Amino acid sequence: MATTTTTAAVGIDIGSYNARVATFDESLGQAMCAHNSDGHRTTKVSTENDEAVAADTLMSFVQAKLVPLATDAAHTKNLHIVASVPNDNSNHNQEQWIGELLKCCHGGVISEAAAICLAYGLEVSVQPNQCVLVIDGGFTAIKATKLRCLPGDLWTVETTQSLASVNGMSLVEPLAQSVAQQFETKHRFPRGEVWQSKKARAKLQKACESGLTTLQINNTLTIHVDGLYEGMDCQVTISKAKWDHLSSTLVKDTKEFLKKHFVVEANEESVIEKVLLSGNMHTWLKPIVTGIFADKVLSSDIDPSEAIALGCAKQAKWSLENNTTQQQGSAASKQPCLTVPVSPITVAINRDTVVIEHGTPLPVIALYEPTNVMTLDIWQIHPSEKKLATFEDVSSEATIRLFLSKTGQLKVAVDGECFDI
Repeated sequence: MATTTTTAAVGIDIGSYNARVATFDESLGQAMCAHNSDGHRTTKVSTENDEAVAADTLMSFVQAKLVPLATDAAHTKNLHIVASVPNDNSNHNQEQWIGELLKCCHGGVISEAAAICLAYGLEVSVQPNQCVLVIDGGFTAIKATKLRCLPGDLWTVETTQSLASVNGMSLVEPLAQSVAQQFETKHRFPRGEVWQSKKARAKLQKACESGLTTLQINNTLTIHVDGLYEGMDCQVTISKAKWDHLSSTLVKDTKEFLKKHFVVEANEESVIEKVLLSGNMHTWLKPIVTGIFADKVLSSDIDPSEAIALGCAKQAKWSLENNTTQQQGSAASKQPCLTVPVSPITVAINRDTVVIEHGTPLPVIALYEPTNVMTLDIWQIHPSEKKLATFEDVSSEATIRLFLSKTGQLKVAVDGECFDI
């Protein structure tokens, strides 16, 4: 009798510091994050030489560290993998990065923000033309992405803004320094001596990173580190009031960042309907974001720090079922969320104002505001230079929207009237 080979749906979140792997559990009907051999759900994104993964080492990193983890979790070597890519074009080798991922992730790639939307189940709960804000608090920065739901169950990234000054380390470091100072005072070490020890500092940062979530829930946090310095154990208690003081500047900067870029008047079309949180800093971010967006912040039974990997696994499950359905000759269901081709061209207004960069994940909407009554020329400036269209007598009050579909079709809307280019 012939045996049936099971293929597992797998999602991979390749972050800037940690990677996560999720598999779709058929018995539970949901995606679950996998634990590595150390019992953790994260794998440090680095090569054997402890260097950050680059495009040319990405494939080997995935195959050496993440595929075995997925194989163990899924109990099969037959994997259908979807991986995440950044929402913006912050990686200058993004096209190469995506190309390398597609060599080992046969299910495709998906933007981080779209994966988070899937993890929260927004593919069935958001109406066309509604805007969603995804706020991802990661190790390197706070990244906030506004997406718009388009007809046909497509999501497009309208804008991504980053606040690099507020990140995982900027939260951990003042807490760790405060613990070190209390430890030094208690054991009569000179001020700053413990913090100057790389080994002691690394231990403190690791302990404080784990404790931040507790501090957001409880009024006190006790940091305990065995053999922190010269064989002495550290046990220091930090109050919630002390932490609020230490992080007050970071809170202020985050509030100003979100209000500047994402708070609009209720009568504007870009008003945000729902706000999603993800990343390791989600617990710290939640009261800040709730204070600005109130009841628009969605709650979920998922761990927001795992949202990208879980969303990728859901996308892999859909992709796997869709491929199977096609092979059986039946009609395929619609894809629940955007996979990410990239723009093959660079588009500019009047030749010098770039509005869509080559390599930008598709589909994409670009907004442009003319400064006065003018002639509007649409140019392609990469890979070759040519004029695509001209619009005469465009008012300074006109709304210009350019839409490049995932198939590469460019549309331009001028005050609501749409033209195919």
